[in-house]
Amino acid sequence: MHPNPADRGMDELRARIAADPEVGIMRPWLRATVIDGVHGAADFEQYGRLHRFESDEAVERGGSGAAPSPLRYLLAALAFCSQGWIAKELAERSLNARTNTVDARTMLDMAGELGIGASVPHPPWFVLEIECASDGVADHALIDAVRAGVARCPVASLLAAAVPLRLLVRRERRILLDERDDSMRSDDERELSR
Repeated sequence: MHPNPADRGMDELRARIAADPEVGIMRPWLRATVIDGVHGAADFEQYGRLHRFESDEAVERGGSGAAPSPLRYLLAALAFCSQGWIAKELAERSLNARTNTVDARTMLDMAGELGIGASVPHPPWFVLEIECASDGVADHALIDAVRAGVARCPVASLLAAAVPLRLLVRRERRILLDERDDSMRSDDERELSR
């Protein structure tokens, strides 16, 4: 395992926050502005660079389909944040392993958004499918590290406090952990069959 240069930075950050808790307080923000209808954009600066996100909806949902939907950004945030924290956890445990891919999935009943019946307007669950590669790492050690990394991810932690968040962990296509219930499995099969 190659030493991770981020390890030293994380240890230094922990020490600084322990000495002064205010150092650890972050206040991220961005402002979204309307381009046209439900098509919006957010411009912001982070890490000394300017960034731009655009979001839209499908035509039948009042948009023009010019950009990804807000829910895709939520899924991207969940996947990116979880992947990053799993990588940090693996490095801190000195495990010779990595994540190759992280798929974030959910289901949305649009009846809830449209006020039809008793459906809720938010996703009822999320699934993270994590494909790992490792050399000489025991299955239980890999599962423990993945679980700990996801638990440390601010986005995953927030979503798990609201609705079920289940893990599906694979190592070179072999399933190590599958926390999905039957409804999540059947929904996954329908999505993959499209």
